[in-house]
Amino acid sequence: MKDLKFMPRGKVYLTPGQRQARYIRMLERWVVALEGVCVTLMVLVYLLLF
Repeated sequence: MKDLKFMPRGKVYLTPGQRQARYIRMLERWVVALEGVCVTLMVLVYLLLF
């Protein structure tokens, strides 16, 4: 799909594999964001307790 020479017009429907890949990337972004929140909270708790 990287060699497209035209711009699609109208609605572009994703294949099931593309839809699954998009969903997995979205879940990976959420996991990274939640890990960042957890690490930040752990650091704050450590600083407040010690």
